[in-house]
Amino acid sequence: MVGACAARRGPRAQSAERRAPRLWAGRAMRAAGLGLAWLWAAACLPEQRPVVSNATCDGTACVCEPPFDDCDADPRNGCETDLRLDPQNCGTCGRDCLGGNCNAGRCEPFLLTPPVFSVGGIDAEGDDVYFCEPLAGVIARVAKQTGTLEILETDQNCSAELTLGADQVFWTDVVQNEYRDILYRAPQSGGPPEFITTEAYIHSLSASGDTVAWIDQESDAGYVQVWSPSAAEPITLYSQQGNEQMKCVAVSGQQVTWAVSTWGNLVSSSRVLQATLPDGPVRQLAISAGYVITNLRAVGSEFYWTEADDTADSLTVSEPYRMMRLRAPGESPEKLWTGVTNIQGMTADHGGLYWGAGAGIYSWTVAAAQTQQIANNQEAEQMATGTTVLFWYDDPGKIMALAK
Repeated sequence: MVGACAARRGPRAQSAERRAPRLWAGRAMRAAGLGLAWLWAAACLPEQRPVVSNATCDGTACVCEPPFDDCDADPRNGCETDLRLDPQNCGTCGRDCLGGNCNAGRCEPFLLTPPVFSVGGIDAEGDDVYFCEPLAGVIARVAKQTGTLEILETDQNCSAELTLGADQVFWTDVVQNEYRDILYRAPQSGGPPEFITTEAYIHSLSASGDTVAWIDQESDAGYVQVWSPSAAEPITLYSQQGNEQMKCVAVSGQQVTWAVSTWGNLVSSSRVLQATLPDGPVRQLAISAGYVITNLRAVGSEFYWTEADDTADSLTVSEPYRMMRLRAPGESPEKLWTGVTNIQGMTADHGGLYWGAGAGIYSWTVAAAQTQQIANNQEAEQMATGTTVLFWYDDPGKIMALAK
């Protein structure tokens, strides 16, 4: 019990850490035989009475009026915080926009670095974002906390492929005029690059721990390849069959999961396949008729992917683009979102899923189990999720960040 002149939280419950000392004080006073009248008299003498602003009081207690709240737990200044505009308490007490503005109770994106020429691949570890800048030929890192750009590798003709594993950054270097890619790795802190392999065309890099997987797509053949330090050479988990085309791959622990599309008569279908390292059998997790899978992410035992309608009348179908989730092998995929705008970048973590469609950024969170648009006027071509921040590349040349 704080006393009658202390502002009390409105509909939102106070946090346990703020509530505990007040309850303790009230209980101690009641044990001493001191009731509410004593508290009122002691706390509300004219020279001590606080000014309760932005609150409704009934003589015994005060309730903050939305959109204001008592975020500093100090009854002397009442409901001091405007949750619509405060970047440290945006929408609710304690929600920090981490460098962005707060507008109408929602955190806004902010530019993380000065504009760069282009971005060929992006990933995040903690709240550091790593990216490949192909025109300058560098692998770079930016710490969200400082915004400082650090060059890790130079003289790299990096393409659109970069991913992070355990303390390592993996990327591909395009060899001009030779139609081949070179896969490298280096410590995330920087250091000499280590050659891993060279392939015809490497795309869809994915790493887990010190294991990295990719699609090797040649003109008439495609393969799922996997490499780890314990293997002298990459191993081939799967070779495309018939009129299949390899689309994307994701690694989580010892599980390697990938998507293939099958073409025929202007209609395609896609399958999600999986194998356990080092040489487990291939099993089918899901099949999608009439859709091409364009992105795939693994988070623990869960999988997220995007689908694009590929039927002959794709301009007239009601669900040309879909966002899908598979909670576990053996279950049926569930549809999280549908739209008429092409899905661009996509990323996921244990909290949920994030993607760009048209000029908007969307999220689907596990806690809320619903989709919401979290940013406008942003074209997220590539995305990565950090611990507290979402990153994306907004063409031309901007790496943006948004507090989750």
